[in-house]
Amino acid sequence: MNTDSVAVLSANSRSAILLAVLALMLHGCVREPQAGHQRVGALGRYPMTSETVQQWKLPKKLREISGLAIDADGRLFAITDEEAIVYQVDFEDGRLVKAFALGKPTVKGDFEGIAIDRGDFFLTTSEGDLYRFREGDDGERVDYAKTETGLGEHCEIEGLAIRERELLFLCKNVRSRSMLDKLVIFRWPTSPGVHEMIGMIELPEAKILDRVGRDHLNPSGLAVDAATGNLVLVAAQQKVLVEINADGGLVQALRMPLKGRHRQAEGIEFSHSGQLLISDEGGNRRARIAVYSEAEPGEKNE
Repeated sequence: MNTDSVAVLSANSRSAILLAVLALMLHGCVREPQAGHQRVGALGRYPMTSETVQQWKLPKKLREISGLAIDADGRLFAITDEEAIVYQVDFEDGRLVKAFALGKPTVKGDFEGIAIDRGDFFLTTSEGDLYRFREGDDGERVDYAKTETGLGEHCEIEGLAIRERELLFLCKNVRSRSMLDKLVIFRWPTSPGVHEMIGMIELPEAKILDRVGRDHLNPSGLAVDAATGNLVLVAAQQKVLVEINADGGLVQALRMPLKGRHRQAEGIEFSHSGQLLISDEGGNRRARIAVYSEAEPGEKNE
């Protein structure tokens, strides 16, 4: 081989190495797409743009919505975080339909989640105290059964959802050493009289944080997507959405598009007609509910 050939090969080798290094650098800098994220899983159905969202200001008495739930008829119910009062809200216009309370006087506590299963309503406090009751009429006070799950010993509960006859308790801040640096969801039976945990879903936080460029995760709301069976959670503090499959595998994680619309996202739910609902606490203002529509057939979402 002559010297000219050697020179050409060396130049080509250097170019190949430089291209490989550049590719690795770019790969390391890639972040999860935000507005117009990839069409993956349940969240992939929603472009989450200003053109696909409606947002309603709710009545003043609903300044602090801490959880959302849809019943079998597609009606939306919400809970505030200081008293056991359940509100039915029309998410098509933000109108308050009715409200009923637990007990007389009204039960007080740090309520962080609501779920509905075949006519049974469930509320949880941040310590994992579970309240079970039936729906009441407007202004009615209803009886309830209370279960101390003991889950609060392991973490601060911040969300509740229903999946195939089991309740899912979402952890915001873990307290057990064995659960540190993990996303944790407890599984609890809905059957009356059964008072022990079925199991739990765990996912290392690092898998999520690497995708969204955050150093911690404090989940604040949980929903189950009926179409995929996936779990979708929102983290108000980090303004992040996370989707995992039924077994706890990460589907996707992204920073919330239109994050300026979400002061403090505490509730999340899917409507029967295919909308994604996210509620925000109002602080000194009125709470809001954002209603995101699905992408139209054939519409690109990437």
